Amino acid sequence: RDLHLSIRRQRQVCIRDSNKWVPHRFTAIYALEGDLLRNMEVFDERNEIRALDLQTVQLNESFCQVVLRDGKLITTDSAADARLEGSPYQGVVHSYVGVPVAIPGGGLYGTLCHYDVVERHIADKEFEFFRQSALILAHYV
Repeated sequence: RDLHLSIRRQRQVCIRDSNKWVPHRFTAIYALEGDLLRNMEVFDERNEIRALDLQTVQLNESFCQVVLRDGKLITTDSAADARLEGSPYQGVVHSYVGVPVAIPGGGLYGTLCHYDVVERHIADKEFEFFRQSALILAHYV
């Protein structure tokens, strides 16, 4: 139990610290569970966590499906992004940056993402830090 709590705290710290480097309001980690993505941790810079109800998302409706297929997704305007057509979140979650989270030793855990309901851009340097954060976070899933 203590180990589980310690690991969860490390995940929270990693997600919170990752959010400091980007303008996006939310940072989250999603675990892939069959056809579902389950939110395991979320950080909201406004501390209004329930602002968007994205606790459990169908994989085939999610932005994460593009992350898992293409290895990343960066969009500043989801409403105009053809890769996201058919998603009920297109135009609702406006900006999104996501990368896969692999389990050390092989396998896929899910995704790490920044998102916002307004247009946000991410610099190459910020994206590289984010990608590295996913590698570190993989040790705490």
